[in-house]
Amino acid sequence: MEGVFAGIGAAATWALANYIFSHNLVSCSPMLFNFLTGVAAILIFAIVLPFQEQSFPPTPFYFWIMLQLSGVVGIGLGDSLFFGAIKNIGPRKTLLMETLASPFTGLISFIYFGDSIGWLAWVGIFIVVVGIIIVVNEQQKRRDSEISVELVDYENNQNVVLESVKDTNQANNLQMKGYLYAVGAMFCQALGMVLSRDALSSGSFNPIASSFIRQVAGQFSVLILLVTSREKIYIPQQTRKQNFMLLIGILLGQVICLWFQQLSLQHTRAEIAQTLMSTSPLFALALSKYQGEVISQRAVVGSLTAFVGVCLVVNGN
Repeated sequence: MEGVFAGIGAAATWALANYIFSHNLVSCSPMLFNFLTGVAAILIFAIVLPFQEQSFPPTPFYFWIMLQLSGVVGIGLGDSLFFGAIKNIGPRKTLLMETLASPFTGLISFIYFGDSIGWLAWVGIFIVVVGIIIVVNEQQKRRDSEISVELVDYENNQNVVLESVKDTNQANNLQMKGYLYAVGAMFCQALGMVLSRDALSSGSFNPIASSFIRQVAGQFSVLILLVTSREKIYIPQQTRKQNFMLLIGILLGQVICLWFQQLSLQHTRAEIAQTLMSTSPLFALALSKYQGEVISQRAVVGSLTAFVGVCLVVNGN
């Protein structure tokens, strides 16, 4: 059950971190934001690592490669494609496409490891996906996205772009490009989970060490993308309070959340861990309720549906 609780913990901390980001971060280049927060997380992990016993014990080279590849694919390529999807189709549609991550993880895990979860767990994954879709659809009118960090402005920008495109075919091309980015992002996220699970199954890495290695490899690839891309880079001017809250968000979203993720992968299958972490919108919904927002009955039904699915996933594994 440790892996189950860790997966749920990752979903909760991710939702809370992005809630903090969305309320304390002025518009920022998304790729630069990803890089800066990742570097900050690396520094925090570097401070914690010396206090861990045998952080980097002798390990076959293969597992080092798998762990680094999981960072490059999941953090570097995956996040970059995710941002590209949001720029073209907006946060809501991207979040809906994100529900593909769990089935992708199950399929890749089956091909990679040669075995699969039970049919009851697959039914649970499907029910979780349905529940998340209901919740995200009910949240589409929110100005801020509690799950997707700083990219609220991109939803507005996307509308402006589509309004300025007179050629219908060109508008359709933008939409198609966004959907392809989203599918690619979910595939990379799923593959990164499976590769990370493979490395952790060796028993050589503790979750903090594996988180550190993944972040270093991932942010190195992001740095290459930043240097080679033509994306405009701008850093917002923020108050001390905003910077402090940003640091709290980094601690929750880039450190504790990633540690929970790796802990979950260490104790359970990749597709189970991914499904548990995909419940992040449910925790975002709870945060909205805490802020005094009215939660619709459909959102409540979606949350209960996802909860039932999680129970089936856990019991069917």
